[in-house]
Amino acid sequence: MKTLILNLILFLAISASASANNNDPKNTVKVLENINVSVSLSNADQTNIFTTVAYNDNQRNIEFATKEAISYVQIFNASGALEFQLMVDSKKVKLSKNLFDSGDYKLGFLIAGQDNIQFADVVIK
Repeated sequence: MKTLILNLILFLAISASASANNNDPKNTVKVLENINVSVSLSNADQTNIFTTVAYNDNQRNIEFATKEAISYVQIFNASGALEFQLMVDSKKVKLSKNLFDSGDYKLGFLIAGQDNIQFADVVIK
């Protein structure tokens, strides 16, 4: 009986870890790629939230537009520490490239009417 229970627990543990693919980089959707910046969304469902993701060369801004108002934008560095949080309260936000050093960042968008933060991965070149 003990062997049966241990085998069942082992089977469940393997099944759970095999099905857990929350941060698989293959599931990301690249929405912007140029010589200055790269932006990827965490999953394909987010393409329904963001209407525009662009880089303005003249103003050196990364521009995001959404269907619903953005309450806050959180900027996390490569180690996951919160660099700062911006209150937006608009459907559009422009982030100056001067806010960032070269490297990897994660942007968290708190969208009005949504419970979950929508994340985008940003690489500043």
